[in-house]
Amino acid sequence: MKRTLLFAALVALPTLGMADDKTLPERASDAAASVEHGTKAAAETVVNATRNVWNSTKAYLSPDPAEFREGAERKINELADDIDQLKGESKGALASRDFGARVKSLHQQLALARSELRKMPEDKKDFPDARKRMNNTLDGLESAVGEAQKEARVGK
Repeated sequence: MKRTLLFAALVALPTLGMADDKTLPERASDAAASVEHGTKAAAETVVNATRNVWNSTKAYLSPDPAEFREGAERKINELADDIDQLKGESKGALASRDFGARVKSLHQQLALARSELRKMPEDKKDFPDARKRMNNTLDGLESAVGEAQKEARVGK
């Protein structure tokens, strides 16, 4: 990321040479800030696009408990993979107590989601309310993972 930022700043320097009112270091700083802002905006766009993907799945609104369970289990496994990736990043460049605590919290939320899924009723009478609770749990977990991913991208 830093190499890309530096390369982009160096490439942008000749175009900034037309502004004679600033020194070369000032122009380089402006170019680096511009590239960094663009990189952060792109990372945020990716996170926002992938967030709440659960809401767009067929299983999200399924009245069939088996279909809902299958979709929810698949989503939980995807989020578990994302959390494991974040765990690896919390040991690397982002090694901080705060980020490590965030990843630990995500693991706890994941365990709660799995527990909630196991308790889902089989009968269609009680299923709609349980589905709403499970959807809220998955939405919250998905948002929390997205925020952690955004923080991880910005921290690189």
